[in-house]
Amino acid sequence: MWKNNPKLLLLILCNNLSILSTWLLGPIYASYVETLGSSAFSAGSSWGLMAVVSAAVMLSTGSFIDRKGLERDAMIAGYTALGLGSLGFILATQIGHVFVAQGVNGVGLGLVKPSWKELYARYEDAGQEVQEWGWADGSAQLLTGVASFFGGLIVEAFSFTALFVTMGVLQVCAALAGFGLQRDA
Repeated sequence: MWKNNPKLLLLILCNNLSILSTWLLGPIYASYVETLGSSAFSAGSSWGLMAVVSAAVMLSTGSFIDRKGLERDAMIAGYTALGLGSLGFILATQIGHVFVAQGVNGVGLGLVKPSWKELYARYEDAGQEVQEWGWADGSAQLLTGVASFFGGLIVEAFSFTALFVTMGVLQVCAALAGFGLQRDA
């Protein structure tokens, strides 16, 4: 599969770098918010803001991205925004800053998800769809588990700042890897 379809391999790489970044923080997000003197409610509502913003971006930009053929560019911009949002946590000194970072993450997620899925569907091989989606989703699930373990380990051994730098670098790497996907003519 991989030898014959390097575009899918590149898309899986981009997605897995982003998944790894996101789930380094996911399970310990409330602990981070509490370090700023805030509550579990603030953790939940700021994470919820990210979801609502991502939905709004998905619903409002999809037609434009389709019409202009900007799936690759939207994906790269989304990974870049996710990197900026991750690094934004470093600057947060109060919960309002976290809401801003999560808003940026919502924009990034809203650009990445539908664009990545469209590109993956475009390049999948006929007759191998289940296998290829199995690789995409299975590797993402595996990395969710790995990241959940290592996120806490990084914070325990170093700091939340080290975690956020790692997350930002992973998202930027996902964006850079996306440039390896050529625009379709």
